[in-house]
Amino acid sequence: MSDASPAARLVSMRIAELPDTRYGWRSQTTEVRCVMHGSKHELAVAFQGDGVDIREAEWDAINVALESFPPGLDTAPLFRGLPDDRCQCPHWGYAVRGRFRVIYQDHEETIVTGDAYYLAPGHTAVFEEPTELVEFSPAGEYQKTMEVAARNVAAMQGAVAD
Repeated sequence: MSDASPAARLVSMRIAELPDTRYGWRSQTTEVRCVMHGSKHELAVAFQGDGVDIREAEWDAINVALESFPPGLDTAPLFRGLPDDRCQCPHWGYAVRGRFRVIYQDHEETIVTGDAYYLAPGHTAVFEEPTELVEFSPAGEYQKTMEVAARNVAAMQGAVAD
């Protein structure tokens, strides 16, 4: 066993020594590695800027994200080009602090500090207060959605630079 950092352990074993590999991934050297946990300071920065801080890791088939958003942020422009111009990835999460509205085609929901939540595909969000979230999403769908969001952010930054 080796430590990747003081708080995030990386466990390595030969596959033959490990009875159940469903929580790990195979490396090129036929080892199984399991990330056990990580803090805000240890997860990789996926995006940082304009008051947004998104740190994430992929654990098995789940994307784990620790996110901070500023008041006034509307995510709708990020999802242009996806079906209905809305996020198509489901999310399960917990609001550590803040308040945000989740906007679907036919209704809205408000998530506040202390709420556990599920966001179905087909949503956008507007953050009404400084907000911190812990969120879990299926890795494959999350990556597809974030590819579109990254292109939209790059286009918006290019438009601002012009």
